[in-house]
Amino acid sequence: MLRIKSGRDPLLELIGPSKKTILDCTMGLASDSIVLASGGHQVTALESSQLIHFIVSHGLQDVDSGNTLVNTAMRSIQTKWIDSLTYLKEQNSRSVDVVYFDPMFSQEIKESQNLAGLVEMADRSRLTEELLLEAKRVAKEKIVIKAHFRDSIFEEFDFIRHRRPNQKCHYREIRLKE
Repeated sequence: MLRIKSGRDPLLELIGPSKKTILDCTMGLASDSIVLASGGHQVTALESSQLIHFIVSHGLQDVDSGNTLVNTAMRSIQTKWIDSLTYLKEQNSRSVDVVYFDPMFSQEIKESQNLAGLVEMADRSRLTEELLLEAKRVAKEKIVIKAHFRDSIFEEFDFIRHRRPNQKCHYREIRLKE
């Protein structure tokens, strides 16, 4: 809610102002999906953990945040219990504007404990070449990843880094069209 109320969010700025279809391949607690939906984007969020999917999906539909914009954003997110590679393989080429990944950080951020209770159930898989190839096939415009600034994933794949001074997580993107 703080990100939405601030009026400025680095993820929304990276996605751009025009309304897009976004596939969040790593739903987790859906905070990024909620922010993206609050910006007017059409979000489908995937979660491979059945329990996390169940809890978060019901929360998105039933919890009253006390904020109409946040409630509307939460209710608009379509969730699916499926692993991202399987889902991507089932999709048509160029079927969404943006594919988004926020995998579990390889480096712990002690100040961020919002996933502490779910860590044991979370999918700790890293981005793979096969997953990235499928994402490139499915996305029309770009692939975005959020990771710890020290994560080696930035060097493993051809992402453009967007540095965030004084922030431990950075966004990177692969632009598929200019």
